[in-house]
Amino acid sequence: MKKYLLLVLCAVLLTMCLTACGDSSSAADSSLSEENKTEMLETANANAKRVFTTANNYTADRVADGKSVESLEYTGAVDELPADHFLSEPIKAALKETCGDELGYISIRFVLNEEDSNFAQWSESESGTIVGQYPNPPKSYDKATKITLGKKA
Repeated sequence: MKKYLLLVLCAVLLTMCLTACGDSSSAADSSLSEENKTEMLETANANAKRVFTTANNYTADRVADGKSVESLEYTGAVDELPADHFLSEPIKAALKETCGDELGYISIRFVLNEEDSNFAQWSESESGTIVGQYPNPPKSYDKATKITLGKKA
Protein backbone atom coordinates (compact mmCIF):
# COMPACT_ATOMS: atom_id res chain seq x y z
CA MET A 1 0.00 0.00 0.00
CA LYS A 2 2.87 2.37 0.79
CA LYS A 3 4.33 1.72 -2.66
CA TYR A 4 0.98 2.60 -4.26
CA LEU A 5 0.65 5.79 -2.21
CA LEU A 6 4.18 6.85 -3.12
CA LEU A 7 3.47 6.28 -6.80
CA VAL A 8 0.24 8.24 -6.60
CA LEU A 9 1.97 11.07 -4.76
CA CYS A 10 4.66 11.20 -7.44
CA ALA A 11 1.99 11.28 -10.15
CA VAL A 12 0.12 14.08 -8.36
CA LEU A 13 3.28 16.14 -7.92
CA LEU A 14 4.21 15.62 -11.55
CA THR A 15 0.70 16.62 -12.63
CA MET A 16 0.87 19.77 -10.51
CA CYS A 17 4.25 20.68 -11.93
CA LEU A 18 3.21 20.05 -15.53
CA THR A 19 -0.06 21.90 -15.08
CA ALA A 20 1.77 24.87 -13.60
CA CYS A 21 4.04 24.84 -16.64
CA GLY A 22 1.06 24.86 -18.98
CA ASP A 23 1.15 21.22 -20.09
CA SER A 24 -1.93 18.99 -20.07
CA SER A 25 -2.57 16.29 -17.48
CA SER A 26 -2.25 13.67 -20.18
CA ALA A 27 1.50 14.26 -20.02
CA ALA A 28 1.45 13.10 -16.41
CA ASP A 29 -0.60 10.05 -17.36
CA SER A 30 2.01 9.09 -19.94
CA SER A 31 4.65 9.00 -17.19
CA LEU A 32 2.80 6.18 -15.41
CA SER A 33 3.68 2.66 -16.44
CA GLU A 34 0.93 0.35 -17.61
CA GLU A 35 1.49 -1.68 -14.46
CA ASN A 36 0.88 1.40 -12.28
CA LYS A 37 -2.23 2.33 -14.25
CA THR A 38 -3.57 -1.21 -13.91
CA GLU A 39 -2.88 -1.22 -10.17
CA MET A 40 -4.61 2.15 -9.70
CA LEU A 41 -7.63 0.98 -11.73
CA GLU A 42 -7.91 -2.26 -9.78
CA THR A 43 -7.67 -0.40 -6.46
CA ALA A 44 -10.32 2.15 -7.44
CA ASN A 45 -12.72 -0.51 -8.70
CA ALA A 46 -12.13 -2.77 -5.68
CA ASN A 47 -12.83 0.11 -3.28
CA ALA A 48 -16.01 1.06 -5.16
CA LYS A 49 -17.14 -2.57 -4.98
CA ARG A 50 -16.30 -2.67 -1.27
CA VAL A 51 -18.51 0.39 -0.66
CA PHE A 52 -21.39 -1.04 -2.71
CA THR A 53 -21.18 -4.50 -1.16
CA THR A 54 -21.00 -3.06 2.36
CA ALA A 55 -24.09 -0.93 1.72
CA ASN A 56 -25.93 -3.89 0.19
CA ASN A 57 -25.08 -6.30 3.04
CA TYR A 58 -25.90 -3.89 5.86
CA THR A 59 -29.17 -2.91 4.17
CA ALA A 60 -30.16 -6.57 3.73
CA ASP A 61 -29.43 -7.21 7.42
CA ARG A 62 -31.61 -4.27 8.48
CA VAL A 63 -34.46 -5.40 6.26
CA ALA A 64 -34.19 -8.95 7.66
CA ASP A 65 -34.31 -7.52 11.20
CA GLY A 66 -37.44 -5.51 10.34
CA LYS A 67 -35.68 -2.17 10.80
CA SER A 68 -36.25 0.90 8.67
CA VAL A 69 -33.88 1.58 5.80
CA GLU A 70 -33.13 5.13 4.73
CA SER A 71 -31.76 5.86 1.27
CA LEU A 72 -28.22 7.16 0.96
CA GLU A 73 -27.26 9.53 -1.81
CA TYR A 74 -23.91 11.16 -1.09
CA THR A 75 -20.87 12.49 -2.92
CA GLY A 76 -17.83 13.71 -1.00
CA ALA A 77 -15.11 12.77 1.43
CA VAL A 78 -15.62 9.43 3.16
CA ASP A 79 -14.73 11.12 6.47
CA GLU A 80 -17.71 13.44 6.02
CA LEU A 81 -20.41 10.81 5.45
CA PRO A 82 -23.55 11.74 7.43
CA ALA A 83 -22.86 10.59 10.98
CA ASP A 84 -26.50 9.72 11.62
CA HIS A 85 -26.87 7.33 8.66
CA PHE A 86 -26.64 3.61 9.46
CA LEU A 87 -24.29 2.96 6.51
CA SER A 88 -21.68 5.61 7.33
CA GLU A 89 -19.65 3.74 9.94
CA PRO A 90 -19.67 0.38 8.12
CA ILE A 91 -18.47 2.06 4.90
CA LYS A 92 -15.70 3.91 6.75
CA ALA A 93 -14.63 0.69 8.50
CA ALA A 94 -14.58 -1.29 5.25
CA LEU A 95 -12.40 1.30 3.51
CA LYS A 96 -10.13 1.71 6.53
CA GLU A 97 -9.18 -1.96 6.18
CA THR A 98 -7.68 -1.35 2.76
CA CYS A 99 -6.97 2.39 2.66
CA GLY A 100 -5.72 3.06 6.16
CA ASP A 101 -6.34 6.63 7.24
CA GLU A 102 -6.65 8.00 3.68
CA LEU A 103 -10.23 6.90 2.96
CA GLY A 104 -10.65 8.97 -0.20
CA TYR A 105 -13.87 10.19 -1.79
CA ILE A 106 -17.02 8.36 -2.74
CA SER A 107 -20.26 8.80 -4.51
CA ILE A 108 -23.01 6.42 -3.54
CA ARG A 109 -26.63 6.09 -4.52
CA PHE A 110 -28.32 3.37 -2.54
CA VAL A 111 -32.12 3.31 -2.56
CA LEU A 112 -34.09 0.25 -1.46
CA ASN A 113 -36.02 -1.42 -4.30
CA GLU A 114 -34.21 0.61 -6.98
CA GLU A 115 -31.37 -1.80 -7.60
CA ASP A 116 -30.87 -0.79 -11.26
CA SER A 117 -30.02 2.80 -10.36
CA ASN A 118 -27.84 2.06 -7.31
CA PHE A 119 -24.08 2.45 -7.61
CA ALA A 120 -20.93 3.32 -5.73
CA GLN A 121 -17.80 5.12 -6.90
CA TRP A 122 -14.45 5.66 -5.21
CA SER A 123 -11.58 8.00 -5.92
CA GLU A 124 -8.46 8.79 -4.03
CA SER A 125 -8.82 12.50 -4.77
CA GLU A 126 -11.69 14.96 -4.74
CA SER A 127 -11.05 15.83 -8.36
CA GLY A 128 -11.63 12.18 -9.25
CA THR A 129 -8.52 11.80 -11.38
CA ILE A 130 -9.30 8.08 -11.61
CA VAL A 131 -12.71 6.85 -10.50
CA GLY A 132 -13.64 3.25 -9.79
CA GLN A 133 -17.27 2.22 -10.01
CA TYR A 134 -19.47 -0.72 -9.08
CA PRO A 135 -21.48 -2.17 -10.67
CA ASN A 136 -20.23 -1.72 -14.24
CA PRO A 137 -16.62 -0.89 -13.36
CA PRO A 138 -14.48 0.82 -15.99
CA LYS A 139 -12.32 -1.72 -17.80
CA SER A 140 -9.43 0.61 -18.61
CA TYR A 141 -7.47 3.35 -16.91
CA ASP A 142 -8.45 5.79 -19.67
CA LYS A 143 -12.17 5.09 -19.13
CA ALA A 144 -11.73 5.53 -15.38
CA THR A 145 -10.17 8.98 -15.92
CA LYS A 146 -13.24 10.07 -17.89
CA ILE A 147 -15.76 9.28 -15.12
CA THR A 148 -16.95 12.23 -13.07
CA LEU A 149 -17.35 11.40 -9.40
CA GLY A 150 -21.08 11.47 -8.74
CA LYS A 151 -22.21 10.69 -12.29
CA LYS A 152 -22.88 7.00 -12.94
CA ALA A 153 -20.98 5.86 -16.01
